[in-house]
Amino acid sequence: ALKTLAIGKPAPDVQGTDLKTGHKTKLSSLKGKVVLLDIWATWCGPCKAMIPHERALTAKLKDKPFVLVSVSADDEKKTLEEFLTKTEMPWTHWWDGPDSEVIKKYRVRAFPTLYLIDSKGVIRKKYIGAPENEVLDRAVEDLVSKANEK
Repeated sequence: ALKTLAIGKPAPDVQGTDLKTGHKTKLSSLKGKVVLLDIWATWCGPCKAMIPHERALTAKLKDKPFVLVSVSADDEKKTLEEFLTKTEMPWTHWWDGPDSEVIKKYRVRAFPTLYLIDSKGVIRKKYIGAPENEVLDRAVEDLVSKANEK
C-alpha cells in the first residue's frame, strides 16, 4: 500500500472535520486547487517554527487556487483551539485526534509531515520535517501557476 503514497500518484481521499465550521470536508472536494496538507501538532517545535512562514505564504497566495490544510495530531481538540486563540493561523484546520484517517492513510510517523498535492489531486512533493522556506515556496508557486492553465 506504500506505493499509493508515491509522488505522481493520486492523493488518497480523506476527510477531516473543519475546526471552524464543524463540517466534514473531503480532500477530493478541494480539486482545482493546489493543496498543502500539513500534518502537525501544537507540541512540535519545528511545526510551530513554520507558522510565520505559512502565514506569509497563505497571504501571498490569497487570491490564487491554493489552500493550506493543517491537520492537527493533538490528543485534545481543546489544546488546538486554545493554541489558535493565541496564534494567528488564518487557514483551514482539521482536527480528528491522533487516530485521524489522515494520519493513518498518510502513514505519518514524524511531525511535521507535509504533502503537496496539485490541482488534479496528484501528490507532487512530500516533506518529512519542515522544508526550507524557499524550497516549499518554489514548489507551491510552480504548481499554482500550472493550476491556472486549463
